[in-house]
Amino acid sequence: MKNANDYIEWFWAEFIKIKQDFEGDGLCSCEFDNFIKNSSCPVQMWAFLLIGTLIDQMMYTHFKNIYDEFRLQYRYPKIYSHEGPGMANPSLFFSPLHGAAAAAAHAALLADPEGKSKLKTIFFKSTSIKPVVRVLFSGLYDWLSSFSDSDEEMYIRRFKHCLVKEIRQEYGKQGGEAFQELIQDFI
Repeated sequence: MKNANDYIEWFWAEFIKIKQDFEGDGLCSCEFDNFIKNSSCPVQMWAFLLIGTLIDQMMYTHFKNIYDEFRLQYRYPKIYSHEGPGMANPSLFFSPLHGAAAAAAHAALLADPEGKSKLKTIFFKSTSIKPVVRVLFSGLYDWLSSFSDSDEEMYIRRFKHCLVKEIRQEYGKQGGEAFQELIQDFI
């Protein structure tokens, strides 16, 4: 896929195929595992949801002044919390309880007797994941670049700063370190 909207369109086509409807703007966290397992490419879907929902949540939380414009350009899915109102916690992606790909990533972490993160060497180095990360972040930064030069630098710099902070806060030590390495070229 060549751009962020290709991935977004792929998600919504899978959404209709798997869920048999087009209601709502995303998934409940209780649907996460089955949705990924039943997608045409589970690891790529996991990566798309990881990065896409992160970007969407970052834009909503930290860039409310341009979020409506962002949503017109990028209709990323939401992942709602089953436990209550709001969005699912991003740690969902690294939980052994959710997502076929997330369970595999978690198992790789647990299988490491030295405590080093096999997640980053086995899972995040997957050829299915890196292109998703590159395309989605490049798309966002290109979109942010469409604003005036002074705003562009401010928005991109602020996004990167907030991204590092959110990853450290929301993804836990192991997931956060591996995740930060995965997106290092974009922060």
